[in-house]
Amino acid sequence: MNKKTLLQGFFSLVLLFLISCNKQDDVNSISIEESAKVVIDPSSQINLKETVLSSEEIKEVSCGEAKEVTLFAGQHIDVGTLTVSNDDDYLYVCYEVKGDWLLSETHLFVGEEQDLPLNGGNNPKIGHFPYHGNHGLVSSYTFTINLASLSSCFVIAAHAAVIESVDGEISSSETAFAYGENEFSGNRWGWYLDYCQTTCETSCPDSFAKNDGSVGSSACFLEDGFTNWGWTNSFNYYDLNVYQYTNQENYRLPIFADAEGCDTSIGTQIGHVEINVFSEDETPYATITYIMADTNYEFSEINLHLNTVPYPKDGQGNDTNLPEFYTFKSGALQGVTTYTFEQLNWPVNNHGQEVFMISNVKICAID
Repeated sequence: MNKKTLLQGFFSLVLLFLISCNKQDDVNSISIEESAKVVIDPSSQINLKETVLSSEEIKEVSCGEAKEVTLFAGQHIDVGTLTVSNDDDYLYVCYEVKGDWLLSETHLFVGEEQDLPLNGGNNPKIGHFPYHGNHGLVSSYTFTINLASLSSCFVIAAHAAVIESVDGEISSSETAFAYGENEFSGNRWGWYLDYCQTTCETSCPDSFAKNDGSVGSSACFLEDGFTNWGWTNSFNYYDLNVYQYTNQENYRLPIFADAEGCDTSIGTQIGHVEINVFSEDETPYATITYIMADTNYEFSEINLHLNTVPYPKDGQGNDTNLPEFYTFKSGALQGVTTYTFEQLNWPVNNHGQEVFMISNVKICAID
C-alpha cells in the first residue's frame, strides 16, 4: 500500500469521526452557549400580565389540583419542577429550580398542538415560542396567560436554559425541558405536555346582560370565536329614544347567570339593566342602571363596555371580551343591589349609528 493510499484512509477516518461527533451532539443536548444564541422572533412575542406568584401560591388560587412535572436538564438531570394551574381568568405556568441550579432563560409555548413551532425535522423552534421570560439568574419564574385566548384543552412546551452555580462559580450549564406525555418526533430530545382547564366552583359567578331583540340585537361570544359565554348587544340612540317616548319607560336588558353556551333556558335571570338616553345641548348621553331582582344575591363588581365596536381591544390590539379591558368599572362592591353609571357620553353623535354594549356583572350569594 503506498503513502497516498494511507493518507487518504487516515483523512477518511478523521472525517467520519467528526461527522459522528457532530451528529451525537445534535441529538443529545443544546449547551447554554447554543441556547444563548437562540434568535427570538419579535413577531411571536406576546405581552403578559406580570405576577410574582410562587408554585405554592398558584396551587392556592387554582380551581383544581395543579399539574406538576419534572424539569429535566441535559435530558436526565432533575433540576426542578414546572407547575401548571388555572383560576377563573388566568393560566399559570411556574418554573422552579432547586439546589444550586438557576434559570437564565425561559421559553414557553401554550396553544394548539398543530401550532407548535417546529422545523422541517420536527425539532422545536425555541426562538418562535411566543412567551419569553425577561429575567436574570433566578430560581423561579411564572408566566400568567389569559384563559380567554385558549381553548378548553391545549399543549404546553416549556424550555429553559439553566446553570449550576457552586460557590459563585458556574460549574455547568444545560438546556432543560419540562417532562410531558408527548415527545418531539425529531432528533432532538424534549417533551410537551397536555393540559385541560379546570372549572372553578364559586359563589360569585359571572353574569351578563342580553338584549331581547325588541330594540337592536345581541351576539353570543361563542359565535365570535371566544371560549366563554356572554353577549355583546347592539342598538342605536334613535331607537332607544323612540322606545322611551312610546313606552314611557327606559329600555331594559335582562341579566342572566349560569347561562352556559348562551342558553338562557338553563340560566337564571337575576335582574336587569335599564338604559336611559337623553341629550343636553345636542350632546347625547346615557345613564345605565343595574338592578338586582334575586334577593339571594348582591353585586360584587360591574364592568361595562359601551363603544362603536362589538369588543374592546387587548394590549396587542386584538378583540377581547375580558372585563379588565372594559371602559367603565364599578370597582369592588359590597351589599349593593342597585348601581348606576351616571351620564355617560354616548359613543357617537350620529343618533342612527349602531353602538355596542357588554355588561359583565359579578354577583355573590348573600350569607
